Amino acid sequence: MNLLIYRLLALITVSVVIGFLCGRSDDTRRRYAAALAYVGGFVCGYALLEPHSWRPTTYWHWLPWLGGVAALVGPVGLASGVHFVERWALIAVMSLAAAWLLVPTWADLRPSRGALGLAFAGIVFFVTLLLGRLVPRVSGGLLCASVGLSSLCGTALIAAFVSLRFGLLAAAATAAWAGASVAVLRDRTKTSLRGLLPVHAVIFGGLLLAAQVNVALPRLCFVLIAAAPLMLWPFELRPLAKLRGKSAILVRLAAVSVPLTIACGLAYQAMRSG
Repeated sequence: MNLLIYRLLALITVSVVIGFLCGRSDDTRRRYAAALAYVGGFVCGYALLEPHSWRPTTYWHWLPWLGGVAALVGPVGLASGVHFVERWALIAVMSLAAAWLLVPTWADLRPSRGALGLAFAGIVFFVTLLLGRLVPRVSGGLLCASVGLSSLCGTALIAAFVSLRFGLLAAAATAAWAGASVAVLRDRTKTSLRGLLPVHAVIFGGLLLAAQVNVALPRLCFVLIAAAPLMLWPFELRPLAKLRGKSAILVRLAAVSVPLTIACGLAYQAMRSG
């Protein structure tokens, strides 16, 4: 356990250092800072956990490579002069490419590979899009905390009910998110946060997908974990938008915790009945 904690702290440190080095001065660096920090931390974790899996021989081996692609695609879409339709198109193509590589080609896959791929791509696309729309509305710290809470819960669920191997990879992704959040908090424009969201959606979404296809847990468990940070949206609409202050932050985090609690409860009930 101590070794695991030290490794996770090392991954957070790697992400913080990369974010610090990339997050200086100009807009281009800010766009890439958090995304590269996240990928750097996760890749280091992947290297420690799966040192012989760099050449993809199965679906989840694509995770570090897809994370690198997302770290390029996400910030590119934020460049000045890129229309929002073009940005959405980039995210859509990235989501479909991730689905193509991450959904297994098993003959007995249920639902079919095509249906599961479209569902996964749709979740990655809409979660990225809707969280991106939240960026100018909420503080960067609150959004980072909400996504971090979702990742932490997903990591615990995967480790407890699915696989310790995938659970450790999810822990590496969560540590990378924590380190990348430091770059987000240093960026008052929150540009780095918008560039970070597609990377996390692909990597952590891919881990949730790998967990779902390997164990007979309700699919709703993993959807709830991925979508939990979207519970911040009702508080940006009337009448809940009037809530302000520290108590409002706690209420928002409590709202994010509701679908996470339901997901864990469903997983526990399914394992008991199974």
